[in-house]
Amino acid sequence: MTKATASTAVAAAVVALLVGCTPTVPQPSLSDMDEALRVKFEVELGRELSEYSRGIIADFEISGAEYQESNALYVECVNEAFPARFPPPFATVVQPDGSIGHSFVHMGESQELVDTVEADCLYKFAGDGAIPYLYWESINNPHGVPLEQLILDCLIAKGLVDPEEYGRDEVAADILADLGGALSGNVGAQTDLDMSTGEAFNCYAFQN
Repeated sequence: MTKATASTAVAAAVVALLVGCTPTVPQPSLSDMDEALRVKFEVELGRELSEYSRGIIADFEISGAEYQESNALYVECVNEAFPARFPPPFATVVQPDGSIGHSFVHMGESQELVDTVEADCLYKFAGDGAIPYLYWESINNPHGVPLEQLILDCLIAKGLVDPEEYGRDEVAADILADLGGALSGNVGAQTDLDMSTGEAFNCYAFQN
């Protein structure tokens, strides 16, 4: 399995934590796709993918039904790896944005085993995160705006960043540091933007 791109890796981490699927799933429009988004599909198609994942991505369009099916198969795959568990290890939770997601409930399983199972299922049924990443990009970012710009806009809207105070390179570096801290669980860290680690992660995760 080849290494995922940076943006896809973040999406993979998000889907592993949230695996969100809204009750009414929006439908991306292929007609709205521009070249920047098409290139993102091509990049993912250039990586090693399972037959299932490649079949979903190959037509440069991921429907709401395909996205929901991918989520369901991923959850089923993880649960089937622990057949003796009742209830199954994935518990349904409601996210702050109102969407429905799942979180792994531990009952003595080693974290190494859980990570291995989740990675295998993510590869088989979510393209290592490419399917949810490209699905939401098609809806929220059809013009291929860089990830850090999307997050920066969110942080400005929340009043956490003064656009007059920071240069783009500085903000981009702090956004990546904030994301890295959140994904590693270092919630007590601070960036130069003087905001709690996790705000940029939340802007990314809950923009969907």
